[in-house]
Amino acid sequence: KQWYQRRVAITAGDTDFFKKNLVANLAALLNVPPEKIKIAKIVAEGRKRAAGGVIQIEIAEEPISTEKDMTAGKVTEMATSLQKASETLVETVQKGKLGDALKNKVESVSVALPEIPPADERNATIDRTEAEKTGGKTYAEKQEILEKLKLESTRAGEVEIKMPSKFVMLQTLQEVKAVSSNGNFRSQVTTATDERVEILGAGSKVWRAKVDIVSGPKFGRLLGTKEVKFQYGYSNITDIRFSRVGTYVLALKVSYPEDINYSLDNLEIKVIEQDEASPIRRIKWSFDGDYKAVVQNSSDFSSYMASFLKAKFPKFKFSDIDHYEGSVAVEATVSSDSKDETIKAIDEIKASTFDLTYDGKTMKLAAFEGDSSTETGGGSSTTIIVVVCVLALVGIAAGGAGMFVYKKKQNKGLTTPVTMSSVKNVDDDPELISGGKSGSGLGGIVTVDGSFNAVAGGVGNVYDDVTNFARNITR
Repeated sequence: KQWYQRRVAITAGDTDFFKKNLVANLAALLNVPPEKIKIAKIVAEGRKRAAGGVIQIEIAEEPISTEKDMTAGKVTEMATSLQKASETLVETVQKGKLGDALKNKVESVSVALPEIPPADERNATIDRTEAEKTGGKTYAEKQEILEKLKLESTRAGEVEIKMPSKFVMLQTLQEVKAVSSNGNFRSQVTTATDERVEILGAGSKVWRAKVDIVSGPKFGRLLGTKEVKFQYGYSNITDIRFSRVGTYVLALKVSYPEDINYSLDNLEIKVIEQDEASPIRRIKWSFDGDYKAVVQNSSDFSSYMASFLKAKFPKFKFSDIDHYEGSVAVEATVSSDSKDETIKAIDEIKASTFDLTYDGKTMKLAAFEGDSSTETGGGSSTTIIVVVCVLALVGIAAGGAGMFVYKKKQNKGLTTPVTMSSVKNVDDDPELISGGKSGSGLGGIVTVDGSFNAVAGGVGNVYDDVTNFARNITR
C-alpha cells in the first residue's frame, strides 16, 4: 500500500562514516522528517576498498494501512511531498553540491522514480471478489510485492543522475526574414565525456534556456517564445521571430538554475526584409506618457492591449503584441489572407485615431507607423514629421524669411513634384532676391537688420541647403 516513494543509490567513498550521518544530513537537505528516510542496503565495492560502496536509500511516506484511508487528498499530499524532495535532490546533485550537503565524497547518484497508479484507482476500494479473479491481490498489494522485488537488485529501475559539464549549440539559422520567419535554436547539455544529460532537474525545477538580444537595430525585439524547458537534455527554441530588419547578436543561456553559468554568446543572425507579397506587417503606435509609470506589470498591459485591439478592430488578426519605452510604444503584427487585405487593414487602422486609458491613466496617440519592420522604423507618420521639422527649422532660423516663404506659398501653389535635382540656388534666382548680399545665405532673401545679417552670415552654409529646398517647395 506504499505507492509513493523514492529509492536513491549513492556511491560514496566511505560508507562506514557516511551511514552514521546520512539520514540526518539528507533529511536536512530535503526538508523531510528523518523517519521517512531509511537505509535499505549497503553494497561494498570490494576488499581493496572495503569502506567504499553503494548505499541504497528509501525515502517514503508512511504506508496507508487500509484502502478506505486512501483518499485522493491523501494520495496527492504524499505525491507532492516526495516530488519536492526529488526536485531538491536532483538539483543539488547536478549543481555538484550533494557531497558538501552530506559531508562526504559522492561519486554518483541514481534515483528510482515511483510507479504511480492510474488516477481512477487512487481512491478506489477493489472488491475482493474481483481481486481474486486477478490472483487474489488488489492493486496496492501487487504494488507492494513489486517494490519488495525491486529492492533485491541495487540498480533495478534506477536512473543515473548525470553531471552536466558542457552547453553545446546544435542548430541555428544564419538568416531569417523579419516578422514572418521563425528562428531555430537547438542546444544540448552534455557530460565531460560528451554524453547527453537526459535528465536536467525535475518537476518545477527543470532546467530552462533563454535567448536574448546582445546588440541589434534600434527597437529591434524578439517576438514569440524566448524561454523553454529542457527535454531529454535538449532545448529547442523554435517559436521566435524578429521585429526589425538588421544584424543581431544573440546569447543563449541556461536561465534556470540561475547560478549555472552556461552561455552560448556571439550568435550572429541576419534579418532581411520579408517577401513583397507577404500578408504580414508589423505596425506601431506611439502614445504620450511615462512608460514606467503606466506599465507597471508588463504581462497585464500585454493582455489589455490584446483585448483592446480585438474589440476595436474585430475584423483583423493581431499577434506578437509588444511594448517598450519611447514614451509608450506599442507594436503588433497584423495579418490577413493576402497582402492587399493587410494593406487595407493598415489604412483603416491608420485612419482610426484613438487614445488609450489604462489603469486610470489616459495616453494620447502621438504617431502611427504602418510598417515598422525596417531597420529604422519607417511608415508615413515618420515622413510627415520630418517635413514639418524642416519647415519649422526654416521658420525659426530665418525669422522674417519664414513669413516670406509663407507668402510665396500663398501666391504660388505647388503643382508638380519637387526633386532635389530641380532645386535651384535661391541666391542665383533674381526673382527671389529682394535685398541683402547675394551669397550670404538668408540675407539674400529678404532685407533684414544688421544683427540678423551678422547671424545669417555666421551660419551661412549651414542653412543654405535646408532653406533652398524649403523655398523651392513653395514655388
